[in-house]
Amino acid sequence: MPHILKKIITGVLWLLSALPLCLLYLLSRVVALLLLHLLQYRKKVVMQNLQRAFPEKKPKTLRTIARHFYYNLADIIIETVKLRHLSNTQLEKHVILRNREVLDPYFQARRSFIIVTGHLGNWEWIGKRISIAWPLDGIVLTKPLKDPFFEHYMTEILRKSHISGQIIPYKQAFRHLIRNKEHFSYTLILGDQTPTRGEIQFWTPFLHQDTPFFTGTEKIAKTLNMPVVFMRVYHPHKGLYEVEFEVITDNPTPTAEHDITHTHIRMLEQHIQAYPELWLWSHKRWKHKMREGEKRSE
Repeated sequence: MPHILKKIITGVLWLLSALPLCLLYLLSRVVALLLLHLLQYRKKVVMQNLQRAFPEKKPKTLRTIARHFYYNLADIIIETVKLRHLSNTQLEKHVILRNREVLDPYFQARRSFIIVTGHLGNWEWIGKRISIAWPLDGIVLTKPLKDPFFEHYMTEILRKSHISGQIIPYKQAFRHLIRNKEHFSYTLILGDQTPTRGEIQFWTPFLHQDTPFFTGTEKIAKTLNMPVVFMRVYHPHKGLYEVEFEVITDNPTPTAEHDITHTHIRMLEQHIQAYPELWLWSHKRWKHKMREGEKRSE
């Protein structure tokens, strides 16, 4: 991308971020209509994913879910742009932590733990909200974007500038946590990322399809005996997200192989089935297929 174009895009995003949310939400509806009808952004991927994930639902119902997904996706886009000019006080009103007392024992004991979730709701807002509630000790694991410009914008301009704690690429997480195992931290992981073909070591049924998952969360938890907490995200209305925590395991080391991974996946699956419009259906989650010799873990 030419340097001058990068400057223009960065400037436009800065100007948009200065607008009040009420105006940005009006713009969001326009963005949604463009994505859905004019650009038809990954519309085929979205519908295929929905058809395979919900074979029991009628086409009309799937189209309704898809439409609401695009509305939510547009909101996430403009909300993420707004993050640059969204104060901590404002964000605390937009993201509510329902039962933060679930995590209090770990903070009181200074015992490191993991929060695992999926691409539900606005994960950028939620990540910042958690870092406001518990500053300095947080680690957010990310999978770098393919586009260098947007990777720089998201990581250097938005995340590192507006989220306290550390931003660490997913592949470096295990080594980092091992090196710093004596230091208290909590680690936030989006556990529904898609492994590359060469990274796949684990398959399991998920939304009626054989699906590869990373097992890094379980590996870290069992090695360092870090409790694992699942985070659910609710979206009662535009501009409001509510977060709820549930402990998967408080003592991971003795658990059977893949127990933690399976529990997280089943929790995620149940939440997506209950609130399908909140998940990132445009993601090419099932681009890899099982090969001969690969085994499925039920």
